[in-house]
Amino acid sequence: MQALAPLIIRSITRRSRRSLLTIGGVAISICVLSLLLASYEALFLSPPNPVQALRLITRHRVSMTQPLPLSYGAKIREVPGVTAVSAWTWFQGQYKDAANPANTFGRFAVEPDQMLRVKTELQMPQDQKEAFRTNRTAAIASDLLAKRHGWKIGDRIPLTGDIFPVSLELTLLGIYRDVDEDEALFFSHECLKEALGGDRLANTTGMFYIQASDQSKMGSIARDVDALFDNSPYPTRSETEREFQLSFVSFIGNLKVFLTALF
Repeated sequence: MQALAPLIIRSITRRSRRSLLTIGGVAISICVLSLLLASYEALFLSPPNPVQALRLITRHRVSMTQPLPLSYGAKIREVPGVTAVSAWTWFQGQYKDAANPANTFGRFAVEPDQMLRVKTELQMPQDQKEAFRTNRTAAIASDLLAKRHGWKIGDRIPLTGDIFPVSLELTLLGIYRDVDEDEALFFSHECLKEALGGDRLANTTGMFYIQASDQSKMGSIARDVDALFDNSPYPTRSETEREFQLSFVSFIGNLKVFLTALF
């Protein structure tokens, strides 16, 4: 090997451009492979955190874009093994200039008390939780989102609807820390309902977050919830939070097969 070292060095230095391109190509290939391996592990192999492992999401069976009646929440709460149910509605809408990517973030209308019971991993001072529960126009935001926009407690946050034909003027009364580092804004569904008035969307929601008492009951809860609405005009599909997240990945095809084939 030592005898070959001078030959290897001369070969590398004789055409430095070719050598640099070869090294660069190998480095890029290794980086891409490492990224794919990390993506595969994060999506399909890593276990959900303990809190996430106790959550189910119920949505319309046909499409997650189809709304469900808010009244479903009371029926789901009666299912054995369910400890809390929170209705979540994706508001979308616009914040300031819609063309600015920084103004794109999750905006959800929720039931504050139930939402805080389901999303127990959110860390926020107790007085801010109470303000969120008791103020109709209150909003809470993740610390990352508040930092990005320079928001502070008491700031006004205007949202202009598109799916929902209303404009909302919210007041930031809470800033929480999320261990998953998601950036989102939450406000009361009652505020949205009041703004909609007699609109048919006022008594609907996009999905329900369900908190289970025990992980062993997740399967039976999902089956029991869906059985409640099998013959209704709005049938449901209940799945774990991890399965719900992976359903978004499926929009680009069978990513699991694709990544496995590359390996």
